[in-house]
Amino acid sequence: MSRYCVSEHIFIVQTYYSNNNSPVVTQRKFATEFKLKTTGPSLSTVNRLIQKFKRTGSICDDMFGNVGRPLSVKTPEKIKRTHQVFERSPRTSIGKAAQHVGIKRESVRQIVVADLQLFKYKIQIHQRLSQRSVEQRLEFANTIVEMIDNDQFDVNMLWYRDEAHFHLDGYVNRQNWRIWGTENPHIAIEKSLYPGFVHISLKENQGLSRTFKD
Repeated sequence: MSRYCVSEHIFIVQTYYSNNNSPVVTQRKFATEFKLKTTGPSLSTVNRLIQKFKRTGSICDDMFGNVGRPLSVKTPEKIKRTHQVFERSPRTSIGKAAQHVGIKRESVRQIVVADLQLFKYKIQIHQRLSQRSVEQRLEFANTIVEMIDNDQFDVNMLWYRDEAHFHLDGYVNRQNWRIWGTENPHIAIEKSLYPGFVHISLKENQGLSRTFKD
């Protein structure tokens, strides 16, 4: 509980007793009061503080010498170094940041989320479309709607399919891209409209199914 200051301890105790002894409500109101983007103190932290307050009548830390849990590694120096690592390279992984700072991965994760309030953002992939392609799609959609309205198109002839693509050229795996930041960087990569790939699809119409390989 040493990560919270005395005023925060007081707020936790007051909120707990003024909300029907509810640690969940205390957790939520703590996050709202101190404008946290994550949840407030864990339920176990709230309960430990309340138990200590009942036992000692104090909300101050009562550790002396080597008694109790060791001090947290989340010192101002470690927090500053962690911030510098992600400021230089937002794509740095938690593991690499832990090596640079010299602390455990979980400690870095806690600093990033609770102290620096950074979030993970994924890269976005957009299909590269020309203005002519957009116009052709709109023209096709309007034509189909008009044909359906004029009974010139039988909707029962529509085929539904499931498919899988096996790319033959460069492919960006979004799962390997994580960008840490306080705001969404809106990074996007365009891909070709017709990239090289092997296409496997299962097409079905009125109970009839076929498998195609392009």
